[in-house]
Amino acid sequence: MTLFFIVALYSSSELGMRQHISTAVAWCKSRHLRINASKSSLLYLRRVPKQKKVVLSNLEISIGGDLIPMVKDSFERILGVHMHYTGRVDNKVGSFSKDLQLIEKSRLRATQKIAMLRTCLIPMIKFRLVYGYATKQACSQIDCIIRKQVSAVLHLPHSYSKAAIHAPCKQGGLGIPLLAGVVPLLQARLLRRMQESSNLATKILASTKKLSKSTLLQLPSTDMRQLSDDDIKSCQKQLEGRRMSAFYETTQGSGWKHFIGAPRLFLANPRARGRTERAAIDALKMRASMFLTRELAARTVARGENIDTTCRGCHVAVESQSHILGKCRATQAERVNRHNSVCAYIARRLRTGSGTGARSIVIHREHTITIDPGEIEGLTRRILLKPDVVITNTRIVILEVSVVYESHRVGEIDPLRRVRREKMNKYDILKRVLAARFGKPVSIRTLIVGCRGGWLATNNKLFKDLGVSFSVLDRNACVERAVWGSILTFNRFLHHTREAPHVSTLGTSHCCLLGPVVE
Repeated sequence: MTLFFIVALYSSSELGMRQHISTAVAWCKSRHLRINASKSSLLYLRRVPKQKKVVLSNLEISIGGDLIPMVKDSFERILGVHMHYTGRVDNKVGSFSKDLQLIEKSRLRATQKIAMLRTCLIPMIKFRLVYGYATKQACSQIDCIIRKQVSAVLHLPHSYSKAAIHAPCKQGGLGIPLLAGVVPLLQARLLRRMQESSNLATKILASTKKLSKSTLLQLPSTDMRQLSDDDIKSCQKQLEGRRMSAFYETTQGSGWKHFIGAPRLFLANPRARGRTERAAIDALKMRASMFLTRELAARTVARGENIDTTCRGCHVAVESQSHILGKCRATQAERVNRHNSVCAYIARRLRTGSGTGARSIVIHREHTITIDPGEIEGLTRRILLKPDVVITNTRIVILEVSVVYESHRVGEIDPLRRVRREKMNKYDILKRVLAARFGKPVSIRTLIVGCRGGWLATNNKLFKDLGVSFSVLDRNACVERAVWGSILTFNRFLHHTREAPHVSTLGTSHCCLLGPVVE
């Protein structure tokens, strides 16, 4: 059996070092262990007389007749970190770039490449940066390399937001950590642990390390001994919250708050959900409002040029992604199909639901209900209402489904909550009428889903008291149908108009901005 462990011996003289090695050899021999001299290294630093200079010198010490090799005047790998005997660290940025290129050229699918980068390669480089005490400038350099690689793998446009790439997966981003923000805080945690160590050599080493001024300003205290892991984690969350708050105020971050806690869609593994890699990439572009319309071309690609931004479908409003997916007359049929797809899934889920309450449920799809004048006090005209789903059991449930574009900005009314409030007010009169007609309790439920995958917390109570569970898979299915319907809507809009927006100004370097490809 072979055991691998590292022992570091320190001494201020050659005699002391020989004694330390003899003691270590005797200790191992008494326990039937043997030190491998070829795997050991010897570092002998000698001060030059009358000069403030330390040079590397040779020293011959053997273990069992085998000479211990000397440390060379180059970088050596110690615990995963490439270090020089002077204390300098090589973060191996060049080798990291080569590893990224190998991933890009591999035969893996695009989402698999991003997953491998996030789970394998980035933790490795993060370890080197933290334990090698890399500067913030080096971390920013590596962040730039990673973003370029992610954009190349996913064919993202050059103007795709950095915050969308570095946003956590649970907030709708790609989950690529921002090393320039994470590494300095991890270095502070490492330095605090070194100062609390019982080993004198570790404490001396910690006293030689200093954090940058920008890192110290982020911490609640400059004394490492007063900091805890919870303080550093809270500091990291605050910095992340500030970055996301600034991102919410941008055009690409509009409505991004609705993606926090929303289902992950098919972005992680589209093949398992019956979707293509292209669909997952299109969903990422759509989530950041990066489908190339005339409005986006005028704002980014053709900035400074006088181009027509009128919608090619309705020839009335400005051609933007929110207009095409939410208001344009040319995409009315596709938006109705998107809505009906979500409604059909809800109705099918209710019919096949498990539980004793689901057996006696009667479902009415788009049933027209007439309310005559005088049936409700103050009503002077006939009203026709057509709710999406009406469920009758021991109680009556009116279920309304809406697919809304998330365009919420700071200071504006939340569109998803506004639509929900409008639906509740609209069917409040029907609630009173049905309660008077059948003598049963009546409730109104809404399912408000975002075009780009947004989700309201009130949607989780959709099947409450109906004896049917509304699981995470059901939420994923509803959001996936809304997102896939939005992608098809934009595809068919491009197909019907048959004109790429301002193609003459795009050139070959911007061909990836043209959004979904019509199949």
